[in-house]
Amino acid sequence: MIKKIILLFTFILSTVCYVFSQSDQIFKHNNEVINANIFKITEHAIIFSYENETTEYTLSKHAVAKVIHGKSKREENISEKIIINGVRDWEKVVILNDYILTNGLIKGVEVKGKTKLISLNSLNSAERKSLRRIKLEAAKLNHPFIYFTIDETKLPLLDGAQSLKRGTTYTY
Repeated sequence: MIKKIILLFTFILSTVCYVFSQSDQIFKHNNEVINANIFKITEHAIIFSYENETTEYTLSKHAVAKVIHGKSKREENISEKIIINGVRDWEKVVILNDYILTNGLIKGVEVKGKTKLISLNSLNSAERKSLRRIKLEAAKLNHPFIYFTIDETKLPLLDGAQSLKRGTTYTY
């Protein structure tokens, strides 16, 4: 009788430990799976810690395909993968406005887009042309993201506007 009670107690204890020890899973677009404890999912990022750690990490939502919550097994789609197939997909390239949005992405190369110093461009026209040029540069590399390091638009006294954009590309 005592053996049955001990066996039942051990079974219940192991079941409870198993249920509470299940971690969340983060599936990145590069097919990496992270077993973690997710603290919060914000508008732009996922805040988590790795299993058996207490340090908090931040991961951009752009790098994550989906999350499976451990205890409830609920699956949550986070973002769609952006696939760039050369310069014809230049409009799909996304501009990242904050450096934290690069967490979890792989850093690429520096690219630039600018308009000529002497031109008849208006401010908006110069801005559009330089943005198109830098997105074309990223699309040539098949990189779907750009984080700007320089974003300047100047209006000289005698001629049209000049726009200069320089940034770093990122991929999955």
